[in-house]
Amino acid sequence: VQTRYTTSGSRSTRNIPPQYLRTTRGFFGLVHNGNIPNIQQKKRDLELVSGGEVRFSEQGSDHANDTEYMLKYIVYLAQQRDWDMLKAIRMFMQVTNGTYSAALLTDDVVYVFRDPWGNRPLFYANPEESHTVYIGSETHAFRHVPHLRPREVEPGSIMCVQGGRIVREDGVMAKIPAAHCVF
Repeated sequence: VQTRYTTSGSRSTRNIPPQYLRTTRGFFGLVHNGNIPNIQQKKRDLELVSGGEVRFSEQGSDHANDTEYMLKYIVYLAQQRDWDMLKAIRMFMQVTNGTYSAALLTDDVVYVFRDPWGNRPLFYANPEESHTVYIGSETHAFRHVPHLRPREVEPGSIMCVQGGRIVREDGVMAKIPAAHCVF
């Protein structure tokens, strides 16, 4: 469940995550906590670089937001890398300034990732007896599930969840000074 307000653009419900995208390769959804600065310019740049392959909702309006940008950019990068989502997310994290903790859902894997500065918090818990991985932007989200010990997703890393298990953790970025959100 995602409970988040719109981060950029208008306060339209269209701008509230999650954002979804269907392609010939399947379904993709993205939720995130954070912000991508200079989003209008980044959207225009992505449309130009993609040769018009990537289009945003009602270009120039409030409707295309940072969640939509993140999703469409990562999916575009995956297409360019023969649909290797890990490579696409790595590239996104290397070339996009911003603060975020995010979960990208595909048909069979959930990719959980966090910006290299660790500005936005992100935690997970995976009880040994359970085939469930809990993910939250605050440890408070885990308080009603007994015996959970939330652990922090490291800044600049990607975690892959499949079939209720963490199947891969991938450190992406070199360690840089943390810039945690004071809230």
